[in-house]
Amino acid sequence: MAVLELRGRRVHLIQCNRETPQSWVHKGPTKWAIQNGLALGCGVTSRIGFWLWYVVPIGAFLIASPWAGAAIYGVYSTTRGMAVWAIILGLARRRENWDEWLLKRRETARIVAAAQLLFLGIAVVIAVGL
Repeated sequence: MAVLELRGRRVHLIQCNRETPQSWVHKGPTKWAIQNGLALGCGVTSRIGFWLWYVVPIGAFLIASPWAGAAIYGVYSTTRGMAVWAIILGLARRRENWDEWLLKRRETARIVAAAQLLFLGIAVVIAVGL
């Protein structure tokens, strides 16, 4: 999947695009959260834009080591968390519209996610010994 994504061929994800009514926002945070939770379910298949969401837990499981699994999740989480702050701080300095900036770089984000997917796949194959 990673190689196909890196070569520009989009591999469609398993997901269900769902929307909840905007009017629910005005019902208060608790009622809105409960209604959204019931309507959207567990969220595992709601608008996931990248294969890493599925592959990171599978890779951590296949490694069969709690420490290695924790390391996989740690690196993944740290990378995603730091990227968000880098984007926020960078955009604050540029004073650009965040939505437009992010949408313009959607393809770059897809390529980065595919490269991470490829790296994780190679690491799991090496660790499992296939």
